[in-house]
Amino acid sequence: MNGTDYPLVTINALIRISDLVKNGFITSQERKYLNETYDYNPLLFEFVLKKTIKLPGTEQKLSPSIFSRNLFKD
Repeated sequence: MNGTDYPLVTINALIRISDLVKNGFITSQERKYLNETYDYNPLLFEFVLKKTIKLPGTEQKLSPSIFSRNLFKD
């Protein structure tokens, strides 16, 4: 289950990835790879972005468990 914002992610003017770099959520190197991914596949970009962003000043990222297929496992 992917909580995508499709079709909004396909509108390049709405994606402000430079702000994510400026505010420390991603690095400039990550931005380069994310831009390449966006050019290839905007939905893949959105997924990779969610896996990449981190809390500024830390290495804390979204928990891998939220990307798991067993999210609703008993």
